[in-house]
Amino acid sequence: MTYDVACPVCGRVNRRLYLEETEGWMECEYCGTSSQDLNFLGAIAKSGNLISCDVFSTYQDGKPIGTQEYLLLDTVSWEFEGVK
Repeated sequence: MTYDVACPVCGRVNRRLYLEETEGWMECEYCGTSSQDLNFLGAIAKSGNLISCDVFSTYQDGKPIGTQEYLLLDTVSWEFEGVK
């Protein structure tokens, strides 16, 4: 099975990716960013009005993009917190 996934950095859609073979990892065909598709892994969890999401992407050389924090979002108050 193949998947179409938008790059978390440039937003362009990468088509027909074989995510099972890479455990959800992809390299953007347009900007070269390596990232893991969290929807594929089930890394986005919901509990009541709280959503948590593990966000981690890297550049081609392995350097991290962003803060590498675990995001907690309250969908009622829209308060959020990043946890390392």
